[in-house]
Amino acid sequence: MKDKSGTVSCYFYDSDGNALIDKNDNYGTVDSPPHVAVSRSFKPTSDNATYTDFDIAIPYEELHLSGTSSRTLKVNVLIWDKSVSPNKQVVRRDGVSFTCIPVVSYLRVGGSTADKTQSFSYSGGRQYYSVDTNASDFELWGVPSWCSVEKSSNGFTLICRENPSSSSRDDYMKVKAADKEIKISITQSGNYSSYSSSSSSSSRSTSGSGYTRSRTRSYSKPWLRIGIDGSMDVIMKRTQTTFYDPYYDEYYTDYTEEKEKFVFGAGLRVRIGRPDQMFNIITGARYMFGTSKGLQVPAILNWNLLRGDGIAMYMGGGYEFGLTDAYQGTGAALVQVGVGGTHGDLQVFYKPNQDLIGVGFTLYF
Repeated sequence: MKDKSGTVSCYFYDSDGNALIDKNDNYGTVDSPPHVAVSRSFKPTSDNATYTDFDIAIPYEELHLSGTSSRTLKVNVLIWDKSVSPNKQVVRRDGVSFTCIPVVSYLRVGGSTADKTQSFSYSGGRQYYSVDTNASDFELWGVPSWCSVEKSSNGFTLICRENPSSSSRDDYMKVKAADKEIKISITQSGNYSSYSSSSSSSSRSTSGSGYTRSRTRSYSKPWLRIGIDGSMDVIMKRTQTTFYDPYYDEYYTDYTEEKEKFVFGAGLRVRIGRPDQMFNIITGARYMFGTSKGLQVPAILNWNLLRGDGIAMYMGGGYEFGLTDAYQGTGAALVQVGVGGTHGDLQVFYKPNQDLIGVGFTLYF
């Protein structure tokens, strides 16, 4: 067969000599139904050519065997001369037996094949998982948006970021290899552990797909917060002086412009209510330093106009009872606007009877 085209064909049978049936037309004959077969072409360069590395391969799944146990199969090997038509059979060997050992894929995460559950505190954390598989690689599918992974050849580290919300959140991801997958359910607590009817949402996106799933859970948030409070007031008023002239028997009023005064304060503030509720009550105690020394005790009602999960924009009003020089031992009405959150509160206020504006900040514990 020197310089002639030839083909080596292999036809597969079970141990009883029944032809294996090709179910997807990938590796098969033209018979009906097609039989499982595979072939490879060759072209000898001499009449007595010898091949020591002539391999013919077929994927295991193309044998279309059921089950995962080893079994004995048979193969008929034929060599064809393709230089003539019809093709001429040169060599034939039937019934060559061999043992077929299926390649069964496996996947173990953290040393087992069971699904996992991983919990993190609100501050986040890291958890390492080993991955053992006979696949060439493994895929980390659906990592939640509030997590990330550091992948290596034999495992990965799951990194959970700090939860900025008082609401708990949960999601899941999957480790995939070949036709196996293991699910890891991930939960992270909020800053508080009690439960009530207030709701929040968490979402996740599957990697590489753009698919997003959202779920809603009910969690509670504390209705009482205590924090460190600081403020700066800017006094811009006219000083009014009234005196009596006995000669004319009349009262006179004199107005003098007073320079701006910066008054600083610090103390504790108490918020009753949550940012996701319609109204909050503010009280506490603040000591004023500077030109007007003394103690202030506020009683303020805030109306949360725009409410979200752990944050709100509000407007409010109330009264500050005080023993300061500026308040002359009585107090002052005020109106304010601000932004309140789980851990902080920023407000800008105005006190009309004192012609005073100021800004305050509270950091809640």
